[in-house]
Amino acid sequence: MSWSTNRLVLALAAVALSSWACNGDDDDPLPAIETLFPANNAVGAFVEDTAIGAAGVETATDDAGVVALINGGAGPFLQRDYDAFAIEHYTDSTFDLELRVWQLASSAVATDLYTGLLTESSTHQASTWTDASLGDAGRIADTGATFWFNVRKGPYLLEQTIAYDSGAVVDDPCKTAGQTFINAVLAKIP
Repeated sequence: MSWSTNRLVLALAAVALSSWACNGDDDDPLPAIETLFPANNAVGAFVEDTAIGAAGVETATDDAGVVALINGGAGPFLQRDYDAFAIEHYTDSTFDLELRVWQLASSAVATDLYTGLLTESSTHQASTWTDASLGDAGRIADTGATFWFNVRKGPYLLEQTIAYDSGAVVDDPCKTAGQTFINAVLAKIP
């Protein structure tokens, strides 16, 4: 081959590779974990509860940071390959809500964690879960004082609790508010 033919072949190969890389779903950048958390009043009347935790979304990218943000139960999460963890507390005139988001290394790791929680976490084991149509896989537990959402989508695992009046037999408005909130977060995940 001549020099100009080699150059043409290399140029065509570069164009083909760049087109392939731009169109691959796995190459799409993930949103910054902080951007997944709704702003004040973006979902109903929920606003950041500044009485709990530091102002703004609290994040961690290492085990020490995660342990500092979580009050126990991090074991199964820390045993997996994760990129980041974030937590935020919200309130409205009726409900208090906590949202935790884990960005795992891949969808496979998120799937492994979601499945493993039911046998590796005593807190998850002690709850009665109902499957829910949320994300790639979802479940909800009524703990008697909160609705607890456990949802997987792509490389993310979301844990959300929303508190209700423990004297209520069934608090559908609370569960509905929780589903609305977590669906708003899931809509931000590609």
